[in-house]
Amino acid sequence: MKFTKREITQHPSQDIACEWDFAISAAVCAPFVYLNEVKDIHIVGTLRYDEHSDVLMAKMSIDGDFHVPCAITSGNIIVPFALEAYEEFNLFKSDGESDDQFVKGQSIDLTKWLEDVIILSAPLSVVKEDLQDLPAGDGWEIVVDESTLEKPLDPRLAIPKDQHLPDGGTS
Repeated sequence: MKFTKREITQHPSQDIACEWDFAISAAVCAPFVYLNEVKDIHIVGTLRYDEHSDVLMAKMSIDGDFHVPCAITSGNIIVPFALEAYEEFNLFKSDGESDDQFVKGQSIDLTKWLEDVIILSAPLSVVKEDLQDLPAGDGWEIVVDESTLEKPLDPRLAIPKDQHLPDGGTS
């Protein structure tokens, strides 16, 4: 997903359609303990160069699958995702140097930006939905107290039913 400034500036104020299958390497995911890998990434979007402000606007729809560890068993869980991303990249500064980390010399590389957008969207903690048997070990076990799961709301946090909300409605 690397473009030259010349490729971008040849089409001012016109949408440039983009569609890619994208991959994030295991090395990029490795520092994130909440993310095993990201697969089947597909990106569809548009790029538009505004010649008046020398800004490249990128609008992308991204979908794929997060492979994340279960917070209880550490087993792999596949979590599908779909997200929208928008960013503006300054191609030129008045002194001729870009202030954007993705613009280097005469090119712009969207790869790192897309990796950041995707990884920052990954869920931090997921538990397998059909988990029936909780793990146990020598001298330990996971205990779920059903009474604490259905604890009533603290009345100090509840909105009184007759109170009017700021938008004119009632609760």
